[in-house]
Amino acid sequence: MSKKNIIFIVVGFCLIFVVAISAGLFTPTQSKLDLNNANPNIAYAQVCDIVSNPSKYDEKEIKIKGYFQKAGNNAQILVRDANQCCYQTIPIESADLNITPNKLVVLRGILKNKSNRIYLTNVSY
Repeated sequence: MSKKNIIFIVVGFCLIFVVAISAGLFTPTQSKLDLNNANPNIAYAQVCDIVSNPSKYDEKEIKIKGYFQKAGNNAQILVRDANQCCYQTIPIESADLNITPNKLVVLRGILKNKSNRIYLTNVSY
């Protein structure tokens, strides 16, 4: 993939995020984020922002659709863009969930910023 294509993709996701904010799908002051029915590109862009700016999302409630992944004691939710070429993950703290790995699920939880890293806590399935 050329540098020009990468720049095009990044700018595209930024524009999608701006449209999502303009459409009222998300405002930074909301205490709840519902990404369950969001367009995959919007959900992906939002998760990228959550991971990049964890303090902005600390203590926010979230409902999110993604692929549950677990390896040992580590679990995460993986969110893909519409083209299935890019993804971002949010680690799940204390993942005692009885979910089949790599299954598409909807999770609810609270985002927590710990040492400038975001985690999903108090998760329900």
